[in-house]
Amino acid sequence: MREKKTLAWASVSHFFIDFLCAWLITHQLIENGSWFFLLFLYNFLAFAAQLPLGILLDALCAQRMAGRAGAMGRLLQDNARLITAGTGCLFCGAALLPGIGHLPLVLLCGAGNAMFHVGTGSDLLEKSEGKAWPSGLFVSTGAVGIFAGALVPLSEGGRILAGCILILLCALLFLVCRRCHGTGMHGNSAEHAAVLPRDRGGLTGEFFLPAACLVLVVVLRSFDGLLFSFDWNDGQRTGVLLTCMIFLGKCLGGFAADRMGSLWASVCSLGAAAVLLAFSGFPAAGLSGVLFFNMTMPVTLYELYRRLPGNSGAAFGLLTFALYLGFLPVYTGMTEGMRHPLYYSVFALISLFLLAYALRKRPGRKTVD
Repeated sequence: MREKKTLAWASVSHFFIDFLCAWLITHQLIENGSWFFLLFLYNFLAFAAQLPLGILLDALCAQRMAGRAGAMGRLLQDNARLITAGTGCLFCGAALLPGIGHLPLVLLCGAGNAMFHVGTGSDLLEKSEGKAWPSGLFVSTGAVGIFAGALVPLSEGGRILAGCILILLCALLFLVCRRCHGTGMHGNSAEHAAVLPRDRGGLTGEFFLPAACLVLVVVLRSFDGLLFSFDWNDGQRTGVLLTCMIFLGKCLGGFAADRMGSLWASVCSLGAAAVLLAFSGFPAAGLSGVLFFNMTMPVTLYELYRRLPGNSGAAFGLLTFALYLGFLPVYTGMTEGMRHPLYYSVFALISLFLLAYALRKRPGRKTVD
Protein backbone atom coordinates (compact mmCIF):
# COMPACT_ATOMS: atom_id res chain seq x y z
CA MET A 1 0.00 0.00 0.00
CA ARG A 2 2.82 2.41 0.87
CA GLU A 3 4.52 1.70 -2.45
CA LYS A 4 1.26 2.43 -4.30
CA LYS A 5 0.91 5.75 -2.51
CA THR A 6 4.46 6.65 -3.49
CA LEU A 7 3.72 5.70 -7.11
CA ALA A 8 0.51 7.73 -7.12
CA TRP A 9 2.35 10.79 -5.76
CA ALA A 10 5.20 10.34 -8.23
CA SER A 11 2.92 9.99 -11.27
CA VAL A 12 0.78 13.02 -10.42
CA SER A 13 3.84 15.09 -9.52
CA HIS A 14 5.61 14.07 -12.73
CA PHE A 15 2.71 15.44 -14.75
CA PHE A 16 2.73 18.69 -12.84
CA ILE A 17 6.51 19.27 -12.77
CA ASP A 18 6.79 18.67 -16.52
CA PHE A 19 3.71 20.84 -17.06
CA LEU A 20 5.21 23.63 -14.98
CA CYS A 21 8.63 23.54 -16.65
CA ALA A 22 7.14 23.44 -20.16
CA TRP A 23 4.71 26.20 -19.17
CA LEU A 24 7.47 28.51 -17.94
CA ILE A 25 10.08 27.71 -20.60
CA THR A 26 7.67 27.91 -23.53
CA HIS A 27 5.81 31.07 -22.55
CA GLN A 28 8.35 32.97 -20.48
CA LEU A 29 11.33 32.70 -22.83
CA ILE A 30 9.63 32.75 -26.22
CA GLU A 31 10.61 36.36 -26.99
CA ASN A 32 14.12 36.13 -25.61
CA GLY A 33 16.96 36.69 -28.08
CA SER A 34 18.99 33.93 -26.42
CA TRP A 35 16.18 31.38 -26.78
CA PHE A 36 18.31 28.63 -28.37
CA PHE A 37 21.11 28.95 -25.83
CA LEU A 38 18.67 28.97 -22.91
CA LEU A 39 16.86 25.95 -24.32
CA PHE A 40 20.17 24.12 -24.71
CA LEU A 41 21.12 24.98 -21.13
CA TYR A 42 17.75 23.86 -19.80
CA ASN A 43 17.95 20.49 -21.56
CA PHE A 44 21.51 19.97 -20.35
CA LEU A 45 20.52 20.59 -16.73
CA ALA A 46 17.20 18.73 -16.90
CA PHE A 47 18.56 15.60 -18.59
CA ALA A 48 22.36 15.32 -18.61
CA ALA A 49 22.75 16.47 -14.98
CA GLN A 50 20.67 13.53 -13.75
CA LEU A 51 23.61 11.16 -14.24
CA PRO A 52 26.06 12.72 -11.72
CA LEU A 53 23.18 13.46 -9.36
CA GLY A 54 22.02 9.85 -9.54
CA ILE A 55 25.52 8.58 -8.79
CA LEU A 56 25.67 10.83 -5.73
CA LEU A 57 22.31 9.52 -4.53
CA ASP A 58 23.48 5.94 -4.91
CA ALA A 59 26.59 6.72 -2.87
CA LEU A 60 24.51 8.31 -0.12
CA CYS A 61 22.17 5.32 0.09
CA ALA A 62 25.15 2.95 0.10
CA GLN A 63 26.38 4.76 3.22
CA ARG A 64 23.00 4.04 4.81
CA MET A 65 23.23 0.34 3.98
CA ALA A 66 26.74 0.24 5.43
CA GLY A 67 25.42 1.64 8.71
CA ARG A 68 27.65 4.73 8.68
CA ALA A 69 25.08 7.27 9.83
CA GLY A 70 23.44 8.18 13.10
CA ALA A 71 19.70 8.14 13.81
CA MET A 72 18.97 11.46 12.13
CA GLY A 73 21.28 10.57 9.26
CA ARG A 74 19.46 7.28 8.75
CA LEU A 75 16.11 9.08 8.73
CA LEU A 76 17.34 11.38 5.96
CA GLN A 77 19.09 8.63 4.02
CA ASP A 78 16.04 6.34 4.19
CA ASN A 79 14.19 8.99 2.20
CA ALA A 80 17.13 10.58 0.37
CA ARG A 81 15.64 9.94 -3.06
CA LEU A 82 12.22 11.37 -2.24
CA ILE A 83 13.76 14.30 -0.37
CA THR A 84 15.79 15.04 -3.50
CA ALA A 85 12.56 14.92 -5.51
CA GLY A 86 10.86 17.30 -3.08
CA THR A 87 13.79 19.71 -3.23
CA GLY A 88 13.44 19.66 -7.01
CA CYS A 89 9.78 20.66 -6.61
CA LEU A 90 10.85 23.62 -4.49
CA PHE A 91 13.41 24.68 -7.09
CA CYS A 92 10.73 24.65 -9.77
CA GLY A 93 8.46 26.57 -7.44
CA ALA A 94 11.12 29.27 -7.01
CA ALA A 95 10.99 29.80 -10.79
CA LEU A 96 7.41 31.06 -10.31
CA LEU A 97 8.57 34.12 -8.36
CA PRO A 98 7.50 37.35 -10.08
CA GLY A 99 10.17 39.35 -11.86
CA ILE A 100 12.66 36.49 -12.03
CA GLY A 101 15.21 36.78 -14.85
CA HIS A 102 15.41 34.39 -17.76
CA LEU A 103 18.72 32.79 -16.77
CA PRO A 104 17.73 32.15 -13.12
CA LEU A 105 14.42 30.74 -14.35
CA VAL A 106 16.21 28.27 -16.63
CA LEU A 107 18.69 27.30 -13.91
CA LEU A 108 15.93 26.70 -11.36
CA CYS A 109 13.67 24.79 -13.75
CA GLY A 110 16.50 22.69 -15.16
CA ALA A 111 18.04 21.79 -11.80
CA GLY A 112 14.63 21.25 -10.20
CA ASN A 113 13.48 19.04 -13.05
CA ALA A 114 16.64 16.91 -12.79
CA MET A 115 16.38 16.52 -9.02
CA PHE A 116 12.71 15.58 -9.17
CA HIS A 117 13.13 13.03 -11.95
CA VAL A 118 16.20 11.20 -10.70
CA GLY A 119 15.01 11.25 -7.10
CA THR A 120 11.54 9.91 -7.85
CA GLY A 121 12.49 7.64 -10.73
CA SER A 122 15.30 5.93 -8.84
CA ASP A 123 13.10 5.53 -5.76
CA LEU A 124 10.46 3.73 -7.83
CA LEU A 125 13.09 1.46 -9.36
CA GLU A 126 14.27 0.49 -5.88
CA LYS A 127 10.69 -0.37 -4.90
CA SER A 128 9.66 -2.02 -8.16
CA GLU A 129 10.08 -5.58 -6.80
CA GLY A 130 11.08 -6.94 -10.19
CA LYS A 131 8.28 -5.24 -12.12
CA ALA A 132 8.53 -2.82 -15.04
CA TRP A 133 5.01 -1.37 -14.89
CA PRO A 134 5.60 1.15 -12.03
CA SER A 135 8.35 2.91 -14.02
CA GLY A 136 6.18 2.82 -17.14
CA LEU A 137 3.27 4.46 -15.35
CA PHE A 138 5.56 7.07 -13.81
CA VAL A 139 7.27 8.18 -17.03
CA SER A 140 4.07 8.18 -19.09
CA THR A 141 2.49 11.14 -17.29
CA GLY A 142 5.39 13.44 -18.18
CA ALA A 143 4.50 13.51 -21.89
CA VAL A 144 0.99 14.73 -21.05
CA GLY A 145 2.42 17.42 -18.76
CA ILE A 146 4.81 18.75 -21.40
CA PHE A 147 2.10 18.94 -24.06
CA ALA A 148 -0.39 20.64 -21.75
CA GLY A 149 2.21 23.09 -20.43
CA ALA A 150 3.07 24.25 -23.94
CA LEU A 151 -0.61 24.96 -24.70
CA VAL A 152 -1.95 26.63 -21.56
CA PRO A 153 -1.38 30.42 -21.57
CA LEU A 154 0.76 31.97 -18.84
CA SER A 155 -1.04 34.26 -16.38
CA GLU A 156 -0.44 35.70 -12.92
CA GLY A 157 -3.41 33.81 -11.54
CA GLY A 158 -1.95 30.63 -13.00
CA ARG A 159 1.33 31.27 -11.20
CA ILE A 160 -0.44 31.54 -7.85
CA LEU A 161 -2.43 28.36 -8.51
CA ALA A 162 0.72 26.51 -9.58
CA GLY A 163 2.47 27.59 -6.38
CA CYS A 164 -0.41 26.31 -4.27
CA ILE A 165 -0.35 22.97 -6.06
CA LEU A 166 3.39 22.64 -5.40
CA ILE A 167 2.87 23.33 -1.70
CA LEU A 168 0.20 20.61 -1.62
CA LEU A 169 2.48 18.13 -3.40
CA CYS A 170 5.31 18.82 -0.95
CA ALA A 171 2.93 18.32 1.99
CA LEU A 172 1.79 14.99 0.55
CA LEU A 173 5.41 13.98 0.01
CA PHE A 174 6.14 14.67 3.69
CA LEU A 175 3.39 12.21 4.63
CA VAL A 176 4.70 9.63 2.17
CA CYS A 177 8.24 9.92 3.57
CA ARG A 178 7.05 9.52 7.15
CA ARG A 179 5.10 6.38 6.32
CA CYS A 180 7.88 4.88 4.22
CA HIS A 181 10.57 5.39 6.89
CA GLY A 182 12.02 2.13 8.14
CA THR A 183 10.36 -0.09 5.53
CA GLY A 184 13.77 -1.30 4.38
CA MET A 185 12.98 -0.96 0.70
CA HIS A 186 16.42 -0.46 -0.80
CA GLY A 187 18.03 -1.87 -3.90
CA ASN A 188 20.80 -3.53 -1.88
CA SER A 189 18.40 -5.35 0.42
CA ALA A 190 18.26 -9.13 0.40
CA GLU A 191 14.72 -9.04 -0.98
CA HIS A 192 15.67 -7.03 -4.03
CA ALA A 193 18.94 -8.82 -4.55
CA ALA A 194 16.88 -11.97 -5.06
CA VAL A 195 14.54 -10.29 -7.53
CA LEU A 196 17.31 -8.46 -9.39
CA PRO A 197 20.31 -10.81 -9.67
CA ARG A 198 23.68 -9.15 -10.03
CA ASP A 199 25.72 -9.38 -13.17
CA ARG A 200 28.93 -11.13 -12.15
CA GLY A 201 30.82 -10.32 -15.32
CA GLY A 202 31.84 -6.85 -14.17
CA LEU A 203 32.73 -4.36 -16.89
CA THR A 204 33.32 -7.12 -19.43
CA GLY A 205 31.62 -7.90 -22.71
CA GLU A 206 28.94 -9.84 -20.85
CA PHE A 207 27.89 -6.69 -19.04
CA PHE A 208 29.14 -3.75 -21.06
CA LEU A 209 27.89 -4.62 -24.55
CA PRO A 210 24.26 -5.34 -23.53
CA ALA A 211 24.21 -2.22 -21.31
CA ALA A 212 25.64 -0.14 -24.17
CA CYS A 213 22.92 -1.49 -26.46
CA LEU A 214 20.25 -0.43 -23.98
CA VAL A 215 21.72 3.08 -23.87
CA LEU A 216 21.90 3.25 -27.68
CA VAL A 217 18.25 2.23 -27.93
CA VAL A 218 17.31 5.21 -25.77
CA VAL A 219 19.49 7.53 -27.86
CA LEU A 220 17.70 6.29 -30.99
CA ARG A 221 14.28 6.59 -29.35
CA SER A 222 14.98 10.19 -28.44
CA PHE A 223 16.43 10.97 -31.87
CA ASP A 224 13.70 9.22 -33.85
CA GLY A 225 10.91 10.59 -31.68
CA LEU A 226 12.11 14.15 -32.23
CA LEU A 227 12.29 13.51 -35.97
CA PHE A 228 8.62 12.52 -36.17
CA SER A 229 6.75 14.93 -38.41
CA PHE A 230 3.39 14.00 -39.90
CA ASP A 231 1.53 16.04 -42.49
CA TRP A 232 -1.80 15.20 -40.88
CA ASN A 233 -0.65 16.57 -37.51
CA ASP A 234 -1.88 20.10 -38.16
CA GLY A 235 -3.80 21.11 -35.04
CA GLN A 236 -4.47 20.62 -31.35
CA ARG A 237 -6.77 17.67 -31.92
CA THR A 238 -4.11 15.55 -33.62
CA GLY A 239 -1.55 16.81 -31.10
CA VAL A 240 -3.74 15.50 -28.30
CA LEU A 241 -4.08 12.15 -30.06
CA LEU A 242 -0.31 11.83 -30.51
CA THR A 243 0.28 12.70 -26.86
CA CYS A 244 -2.26 10.07 -25.82
CA MET A 245 -0.42 7.47 -27.93
CA ILE A 246 2.89 8.37 -26.24
CA PHE A 247 1.24 8.14 -22.82
CA LEU A 248 -0.41 4.80 -23.57
CA GLY A 249 2.72 3.35 -25.16
CA LYS A 250 4.96 4.09 -22.18
CA CYS A 251 2.31 2.97 -19.73
CA LEU A 252 1.33 -0.26 -21.50
CA GLY A 253 4.95 -1.17 -22.27
CA GLY A 254 5.68 -1.94 -18.64
CA PHE A 255 2.59 -4.13 -18.27
CA ALA A 256 3.40 -5.96 -21.52
CA ALA A 257 6.98 -6.63 -20.37
CA ASP A 258 5.76 -8.04 -17.05
CA ARG A 259 3.18 -10.21 -18.80
CA MET A 260 5.06 -11.39 -21.92
CA GLY A 261 8.67 -10.94 -20.85
CA SER A 262 10.85 -8.04 -21.86
CA LEU A 263 12.24 -9.73 -24.97
CA TRP A 264 8.95 -10.67 -26.59
CA ALA A 265 7.27 -7.42 -25.63
CA SER A 266 10.13 -5.48 -27.24
CA VAL A 267 10.29 -7.56 -30.42
CA CYS A 268 6.52 -7.37 -30.95
CA SER A 269 6.21 -3.65 -30.19
CA LEU A 270 9.22 -2.47 -32.21
CA GLY A 271 8.42 -4.85 -35.07
CA ALA A 272 4.90 -3.42 -35.25
CA ALA A 273 6.27 0.12 -34.96
CA ALA A 274 8.70 -0.41 -37.85
CA VAL A 275 5.90 -1.57 -40.14
CA LEU A 276 3.36 1.06 -39.09
CA LEU A 277 5.79 3.99 -39.16
CA ALA A 278 6.68 3.13 -42.76
CA PHE A 279 3.07 4.07 -43.57
CA SER A 280 2.83 6.93 -41.09
CA GLY A 281 1.49 9.24 -43.79
CA PHE A 282 -1.86 7.67 -42.88
CA PRO A 283 -3.12 8.92 -39.48
CA ALA A 284 -4.17 5.51 -38.12
CA ALA A 285 -0.82 3.93 -38.98
CA GLY A 286 1.15 6.90 -37.65
CA LEU A 287 -0.72 7.02 -34.35
CA SER A 288 -0.42 3.26 -33.83
CA GLY A 289 3.26 3.35 -34.78
CA VAL A 290 3.96 6.04 -32.18
CA LEU A 291 2.19 3.97 -29.52
CA PHE A 292 4.19 0.79 -30.26
CA PHE A 293 7.44 2.75 -30.63
CA ASN A 294 7.16 4.11 -27.08
CA MET A 295 6.39 0.77 -25.43
CA THR A 296 10.05 -0.12 -24.89
CA MET A 297 10.75 2.92 -22.69
CA PRO A 298 10.07 1.16 -19.35
CA VAL A 299 11.80 -1.97 -20.68
CA THR A 300 15.12 -0.22 -21.24
CA LEU A 301 14.93 1.48 -17.85
CA TYR A 302 14.06 -1.66 -15.91
CA GLU A 303 16.54 -3.87 -17.78
CA LEU A 304 19.45 -1.48 -17.23
CA TYR A 305 18.62 -1.41 -13.52
CA ARG A 306 18.72 -5.23 -13.52
CA ARG A 307 22.36 -4.88 -14.50
CA LEU A 308 23.05 -2.25 -11.84
CA PRO A 309 21.11 -3.42 -8.76
CA GLY A 310 21.37 -0.96 -5.89
CA ASN A 311 22.42 1.78 -8.34
CA SER A 312 19.05 2.99 -9.50
CA GLY A 313 20.21 6.61 -9.63
CA ALA A 314 23.03 5.75 -12.03
CA ALA A 315 20.69 3.62 -14.18
CA PHE A 316 18.02 6.31 -14.37
CA GLY A 317 20.56 9.09 -14.94
CA LEU A 318 22.40 7.17 -17.63
CA LEU A 319 19.24 6.79 -19.70
CA THR A 320 18.21 10.42 -19.29
CA PHE A 321 21.72 11.33 -20.46
CA ALA A 322 21.02 9.12 -23.49
CA LEU A 323 17.84 11.11 -24.12
CA TYR A 324 19.95 14.26 -24.10
CA LEU A 325 22.40 12.79 -26.63
CA GLY A 326 19.52 11.97 -28.96
CA PHE A 327 18.33 15.57 -28.71
CA LEU A 328 21.63 17.12 -29.81
CA PRO A 329 21.59 16.30 -33.58
CA VAL A 330 18.00 17.55 -33.88
CA TYR A 331 18.83 20.71 -31.93
CA THR A 332 21.72 21.54 -34.27
CA GLY A 333 19.51 21.19 -37.36
CA MET A 334 21.58 18.36 -38.87
CA THR A 335 18.54 16.17 -39.50
CA GLU A 336 16.15 18.22 -41.61
CA GLY A 337 16.40 15.84 -44.56
CA MET A 338 15.61 12.82 -42.37
CA ARG A 339 11.98 13.63 -41.58
CA HIS A 340 10.64 10.79 -43.69
CA PRO A 341 8.71 7.56 -42.83
CA LEU A 342 11.58 5.45 -44.19
CA TYR A 343 13.98 6.80 -41.56
CA TYR A 344 11.40 6.36 -38.79
CA SER A 345 11.02 2.70 -39.73
CA VAL A 346 14.76 2.02 -40.13
CA PHE A 347 15.59 3.47 -36.72
CA ALA A 348 12.84 1.37 -35.14
CA LEU A 349 14.35 -1.76 -36.72
CA ILE A 350 17.85 -0.87 -35.52
CA SER A 351 16.42 -0.39 -32.02
CA LEU A 352 14.75 -3.81 -32.26
CA PHE A 353 18.01 -5.61 -33.07
CA LEU A 354 19.96 -3.74 -30.37
CA LEU A 355 17.33 -4.45 -27.74
CA ALA A 356 16.95 -8.09 -28.75
CA TYR A 357 20.71 -8.59 -28.36
CA ALA A 358 20.75 -6.89 -24.97
CA LEU A 359 17.80 -8.86 -23.63
CA ARG A 360 19.25 -12.19 -24.69
CA LYS A 361 22.15 -11.40 -22.35
CA ARG A 362 20.06 -10.85 -19.22
CA PRO A 363 22.02 -11.18 -15.96
CA GLY A 364 21.33 -14.20 -13.82
CA ARG A 365 19.80 -16.21 -16.68
CA LYS A 366 21.16 -18.79 -19.08
CA THR A 367 18.13 -18.65 -21.34
CA VAL A 368 16.07 -15.92 -22.87
CA ASP A 369 12.56 -14.82 -21.82
